[in-house]
Amino acid sequence: MPRHPTIAALAVAAMAFGLQACTAISGGASVVSLIATKKTIMDHVVSFATDQDCSTIAFERDLPYCTDPNAPQPVEPVYHCYRSLGAITCYETEDPFANGHREVR
Repeated sequence: MPRHPTIAALAVAAMAFGLQACTAISGGASVVSLIATKKTIMDHVVSFATDQDCSTIAFERDLPYCTDPNAPQPVEPVYHCYRSLGAITCYETEDPFANGHREVR
């Protein structure tokens, strides 16, 4: 049993306060990281370890947590739209019927 229980209690309180300060600092660093890079510190660690782009925000938006940054991006098709009887019709090719209609923008 310690001779000075007050000193032991102060030492325990100081250690607990020190741990709280570390938690607050790392929590603050995570918030700054999240605001600046849209990733938490753990996202950066996992991204580094897996060589992928990992994000908690993407996961919360029902997207994959990690994606390969070197994967080719999908190419969106280009549509050409023309007026037809009472509507606008779109095609993937330009003027598919060669009838000289002007494209709607």
